[in-house]
Amino acid sequence: MRRHPLRSPNTPRKNSNQTSGATQTPKRGPCGGKGGRMAKVAGEEHSESSSIEWTTELESSLSSSSSACDSYYVREVWANDVEYELRVMEKLVEEYPYIAVDGCFPGVVARPTGPFKNDTERNYEIIRTNMSLVKILQLSLAFSNKDGEVAGHPEDVRTANGSDRPPPACVWKINFHFDVRKDIYCAETLKLLREPTKKGGAGIDLKAHLKRGVSVERFSELITGSGLVLSRDVTWITAAGGFLFAGLVKMLSGQALPKAEVEFSEMCYEYFPHIWDMRVSWRRGSARMRIIGEGKFGG
Repeated sequence: MRRHPLRSPNTPRKNSNQTSGATQTPKRGPCGGKGGRMAKVAGEEHSESSSIEWTTELESSLSSSSSACDSYYVREVWANDVEYELRVMEKLVEEYPYIAVDGCFPGVVARPTGPFKNDTERNYEIIRTNMSLVKILQLSLAFSNKDGEVAGHPEDVRTANGSDRPPPACVWKINFHFDVRKDIYCAETLKLLREPTKKGGAGIDLKAHLKRGVSVERFSELITGSGLVLSRDVTWITAAGGFLFAGLVKMLSGQALPKAEVEFSEMCYEYFPHIWDMRVSWRRGSARMRIIGEGKFGG
């Protein structure tokens, strides 16, 4: 597995015996909602029709599939503990090289009009245009082994009735910096994301994202040297992850996404050699990816 040393953060590093400042919370509802009719750009509203639905299925899939664990919990990660948590993941990925991933974005804010040669070109242009405008809000990660056992956080060894129990499955939720005064978003989507989970929202705290959110530059630096990306030993698992991986490639490369979908597919393959998308066809052999398509996974 490709390894690179991580650079020292601005804050003192925590060792493996210290308890991270990451907040542990009960499991939460899905992060998502339908792209709305109004997009707010730097304080101004713009009319925008959108029908793409943003959903997060990572937590619900864990709830139904992790039979080896009694429960799971969400570990909130902010700027003060992101380096510590990435080091934890760096160790876990050696034993749990299957990473379930999902992301949360502030909605669809643009709809290119074309003309387009085919659906692949149209769908990629929708993704490319929106990813050039919006920032990722949250990134959720969970780790499993080939037997489907989901990793818990190594700190969280809980006991019950005097006997040791394995830690519950852990979902790391990285919370990124977001400023509603400057960043672009779909007003309806952001409103839904701010709703409490009991009302079908994601419970996003925009004040916390502004004050404590992880910068995409810092996260990109840390994950690039962690062994999670740029490694053929790691498999990333997602569902309809076109928008998500476009956002990740943009973040990791620090560049605008290429105009041609074929070039994007090559860039994505460089950072993520093995992706299993449960809904979208992905054919490395033809250097093409059906970003939002139909059909079965191409091996």
